[in-house]
Amino acid sequence: MISPENVNGAIANADPVRVLIVRLSAIGDTALTLPLAYLLKQRLPHLHLGWVVGEQAYQLLQGLECIDKLHILPQSGAGVANLWQLVREIRSQGYHFALDPQGISRSALLPWLAGIPHRIGMVPGKMESRELAPLFLNHFIQIPPSIKHITDRTLYLSTPLGIDNFVKPPSPLFLEPGAVNRIRHWWRQEGLKSSTLIISIGAGWPTKVWPAERVKYLIEAAAESGISTVLLWGPAERHLIDAWRKLFRNTATLAPPTHIQEMIALLNMALGYAGPDTAALHLAWLLGKPTFSWFGASDPDRCAPQGPNQVHVACGPHNWGRTGLLGNPLRKLTVERVLPLFTSWLSGLHGNQDTNQTFN
Repeated sequence: MISPENVNGAIANADPVRVLIVRLSAIGDTALTLPLAYLLKQRLPHLHLGWVVGEQAYQLLQGLECIDKLHILPQSGAGVANLWQLVREIRSQGYHFALDPQGISRSALLPWLAGIPHRIGMVPGKMESRELAPLFLNHFIQIPPSIKHITDRTLYLSTPLGIDNFVKPPSPLFLEPGAVNRIRHWWRQEGLKSSTLIISIGAGWPTKVWPAERVKYLIEAAAESGISTVLLWGPAERHLIDAWRKLFRNTATLAPPTHIQEMIALLNMALGYAGPDTAALHLAWLLGKPTFSWFGASDPDRCAPQGPNQVHVACGPHNWGRTGLLGNPLRKLTVERVLPLFTSWLSGLHGNQDTNQTFN
């Protein structure tokens, strides 16, 4: 454990203070961590901020002014030589602090291998600083139990840097001009207007998926409210496209294939977003869009969007089971329960009313 005196001394003697965020995982988790980078730059504007990110999510962080240096973790199986190259690259930056919101073995190991003196994580628990991470971290932050949301909890990692006000700052995403132009061109071709909703069905976990046959009722309700729908899909859903065309007929427009920047541009064009706990939900939240979401195995207290015009409905148990071997809890979520909440949310979009609701 490092002492506060050593931390304060490191800050006082550093010019500039050099901090590394380690979040290697999926796009959605990376998006939920992004406010930490903005908070650090807001409170310590001369900070040199680096981020180690996985190949899957690095495009999300490209072009952001709050990040001075990106380090990209090679895909699994890229070889030990590539990993050591990354470690040498991190070491060359002379970081004083590593902040590890992910808290797993490999995220904690990298700063240790790179010789970063102050390696900061959360107090070990079921969801944080787990596996072998406590062996490689040397400073643990105790976060009040009342703080549930992962973004809010992550902000507390800035405590050793003298930050004691943990209000989530605005965290704008980078809009890549080429992607914006491509999506605008497609949007005009499809004859879409500003009153268009983005809806997703698929998710990386089967236990996050609400059946398409039930989502159909939401799309029809949107159409009855004068709101058109674009159906967002990813590579894992490509085999379902023909079935979705048959199911939704002319009530929804299928989005074009998108990478991260095009997905951001598409979400930014829309009136709002509805869908499961996926990257698109968290990106829409950071873009300031109203969202309506459904949660099964994942815990909405930990990761549902917060703030005005953010509504979610939950059907547990929220046991973080990915595969659905014990069943998908969202199959118990009925249209009769969801549809009134969704139509109320839609009316709030029309009336520009603030809503921030939870339904369990």
